[in-house]
Amino acid sequence: MELAEHLDVDIGLIAGRSQNPVVIRQYLRIGRTWPVHEPFSTVLGRGLLQVLRASVPEVRDAKDLDEKFGVCRKEFSEGRLGDTPGSIEGWPEIDRFFADASVDPHKGDTVVLVASLREVAPPRSGADLGGRSGD
Repeated sequence: MELAEHLDVDIGLIAGRSQNPVVIRQYLRIGRTWPVHEPFSTVLGRGLLQVLRASVPEVRDAKDLDEKFGVCRKEFSEGRLGDTPGSIEGWPEIDRFFADASVDPHKGDTVVLVASLREVAPPRSGADLGGRSGD
């Protein structure tokens, strides 16, 4: 049974934040993942980031958020958390993304991630993307 069926809801996207390549790999296994497969600078990516900023404190309150790559710079004062591996064999797109986005877990960088459970159509021009009025 799929998670959505078990919860009796229609889940289309899963979002989170991580600096751990093992966690990022799990998002890639789910489906198309922003910002690894597609940057947040696309029309759909900007809409997703807007919704996250409106509803998720970890995104809204990020000290230094790169709006193209979703990198929260120096977010963790401890630097790299736990026993996070530097890379994962067989997943070069994660290494490539970390290099392209200049992600440095040792400096406390973490990445905002959104994985799609199904195809997502781009928003209509001028459509409300979920922000609260007055934002």
